[in-house]
Amino acid sequence: AHCTNSGSMKSCLEEGAEVWLSPAADPKRKTRYTWEMIRIEGDWVGINTSTPNALVFEWITQGLVPGLEGLKDLRRALFPDAVTERGRKHLQTLVRVKKAGMRAVMLYVVQRMDVRIFSPARDIDPAYGKALDEAVHQGVEIMVAQARVSPEGIEFYRLLPVEL
Repeated sequence: AHCTNSGSMKSCLEEGAEVWLSPAADPKRKTRYTWEMIRIEGDWVGINTSTPNALVFEWITQGLVPGLEGLKDLRRALFPDAVTERGRKHLQTLVRVKKAGMRAVMLYVVQRMDVRIFSPARDIDPAYGKALDEAVHQGVEIMVAQARVSPEGIEFYRLLPVEL
């Protein structure tokens, strides 16, 4: 199975754990399945990093995210789950959006239930942590949506507190 997640996934690997795979639609792909989720300590954890972008768009358009109801100009952006210059550039773009007089929100998605608070992984990417601090200082809002993950679907659960 293909794993879209380029992060270290240290907390998502458990030998013998149940996993959920989806069949690949592209017959030219080298692997026949995509790794979607893994069961860790009784709860499903989302693995597919392409899923959150679609989830956020759906949740916001359905008015499920408190504080983001009724948005009229919603733009999707891809974001890799790894140390990246590109992630810092996304934050810089949001700062420019805010300076242009628009609302700028960075909405993270946590696809596991054993998280109680969000904080950037400064030990993994200190430059991203610094860029996030600057974005917040410039007025970019930070929101974190926790998703309940299961083979039946991935649902918005709640907003998590943020600790920078």
